[in-house]
Amino acid sequence: MAETLEWQRLVTLWHALLDHSSDAVYSPPLFRGLVEDLDRADEDLKGLADRDLLPVQSAADLRWVLHGRYQYIKDYHYAKHSRVSLSASEASRAAAWWIIELQLSLLRDGPADSDLAEAARSNIAYQLTFLHHLEQFEAEVARRRKRLTNDEKGGKSVDWDAFDADCQRRRNLLLDAYRQRKLPSVRSKEALLPYMLALTSAPPASSPRTAVSTGPRP
Repeated sequence: MAETLEWQRLVTLWHALLDHSSDAVYSPPLFRGLVEDLDRADEDLKGLADRDLLPVQSAADLRWVLHGRYQYIKDYHYAKHSRVSLSASEASRAAAWWIIELQLSLLRDGPADSDLAEAARSNIAYQLTFLHHLEQFEAEVARRRKRLTNDEKGGKSVDWDAFDADCQRRRNLLLDAYRQRKLPSVRSKEALLPYMLALTSAPPASSPRTAVSTGPRP
């Protein structure tokens, strides 16, 4: 990847998110300020894709990863209230992002063991695959629910119990496949991994870890 200004800004944001997810930095104001960096990253990714410096699909997937990472950190590192209960899908989604952050942090630190590094890369790829399948499934459920709602408004009889049972059955199959590591691969997510690794290994121009002093995590 060419060392453009846009790429350098993406590297800095990438590492800032890692600082927050690893608790190297705990600062709600600093984290909230990353929203502006996320908005600029969207523009930078579009600009890189428009200039053919980054594949369009990979640019879109990097945007998806950046926003997903930010939301995970917001929900589980900077939550104002503890989450007492989670659905199976919510728990699995959170676990997938946690694993991604953990493996990225490990790779950033540069593990001496090549087998450990390869396992980390493999884990990241698999979690991305799961998150893709989960989002595809949830989008399909939302489309079906909307269609059935429209049918009901139009006077048709809708068997909501059957719909809910089918959704639960298919959700369980997806989660079982995830736990058994039997999910089919996704080409776009495999193509995304080298860019994620490049961002992780690139040194940021600046880092909140050295730029500011933060208080302990409560």
